[in-house]
Amino acid sequence: MASFDIKAVEPLDYDFTGFDKNTGNGKCKGRGNIPEPTQKHLNAFSAGMKNLAGKSEEEDISSEDAVAMVDKTIEESGATDATEANAIIEKKVIGLIAGLCQNSPSAAQLTELPPRIRTAFMKWVHKQLADPKVTSGDTRQ
Repeated sequence: MASFDIKAVEPLDYDFTGFDKNTGNGKCKGRGNIPEPTQKHLNAFSAGMKNLAGKSEEEDISSEDAVAMVDKTIEESGATDATEANAIIEKKVIGLIAGLCQNSPSAAQLTELPPRIRTAFMKWVHKQLADPKVTSGDTRQ
């Protein structure tokens, strides 16, 4: 008989140790399990992202908000150009992801990942939270 218990949803395990560091010097560190995020963690992440985009709690973030995010960062931080603003935004987003993951992985571990790998990890985390994988026991394809 099928049942829903703690084994039904896969854990959020990660392993960065096979990737070269963003600096090119050695391998990344970081292997473990992301603790199950609470609604408080999800709300803090959402609020942080909306704040970066200059949106209110009620507004959704769209892909067009990336330009507004850069402009807002330049204005508020004194960044001299979009490249500098993007670096500031990236650091803030990494902090938000680390917070969502309850520092497992940490911001330092995420920062040492090459950008493409870090982006893929962040997309993976989002997908897992939006549509978690459930093990049904049904092996039919």
